[in-house]
Amino acid sequence: MVTYPSNIDSLISTYDFHNDKSLDAFTPIFDDCQNRIKQYGINSNTYGLRIIQPHLLRVSHLAKRFLIDVLNYDEVAAENVFQANLLQDFGKTHESCLPRNWTLETRAPDEIKEQNKWHTIRGVELLDEVMTEHKLSKELIAHPHVQVTKSIMNYHHEQHNGQGRHEIAGADLGQVMPVICLFDAYDGDLIFRPHQDEPRTVGIELDRLQEKPKYQGAFTEKLLKQLVEFKATIKELEEFFEQDGSTARQDLIPNPKKVAPTQMTI
Repeated sequence: MVTYPSNIDSLISTYDFHNDKSLDAFTPIFDDCQNRIKQYGINSNTYGLRIIQPHLLRVSHLAKRFLIDVLNYDEVAAENVFQANLLQDFGKTHESCLPRNWTLETRAPDEIKEQNKWHTIRGVELLDEVMTEHKLSKELIAHPHVQVTKSIMNYHHEQHNGQGRHEIAGADLGQVMPVICLFDAYDGDLIFRPHQDEPRTVGIELDRLQEKPKYQGAFTEKLLKQLVEFKATIKELEEFFEQDGSTARQDLIPNPKKVAPTQMTI
């Protein structure tokens, strides 16, 4: 059972991740999931360690600051989202998602894209399995943080126009989930991929989110306007990412077309 995305708007204000002692029992589960992400593709392209983990950290940082600075959530609620989002892409470690399919030299064919999209649902299934392995109590499984984590896993590719995996649209997405979806798309597009001629800049990506047909109707005009107004903070965070080893952007694989490191100019 996964809570509806709009429910997390209120759930994130009902607990304090860092001071809720009942969540101590969730720590080994979180650590297990994080380790599985690190080990994903460890013998081939190290996709989990080099790409997934830094990506989730960056999305968490961006979403947290946006929730505080733009949507006026308090520090505790925003930090709860930060922590829950760190398992967002756990479903990519599912056996049906082969590591090599994320690092193809050409654009992935439609059948691989379709298979990869199931990682949202697979993440919830895998988390349920890990919680069962650790014999997590029913009370803790029902904890708001677990519910927020599962909801982010399940719905982080939904769109305002209802074109996401679960076809949830508009107000049913609530206020927080579209922020997660937006920064997931933003950061994912900034990962330099083998088929691209050159890396995208932040400025180019902000334009793509508003103009490219791929995202038409995916986000509200209000949210996109707020994103542009948030541009100075994005630049500040991007500078932090470049300096911080845990969030630094890395290429999927070495690309001879790329002659210089990514310059995050705006």
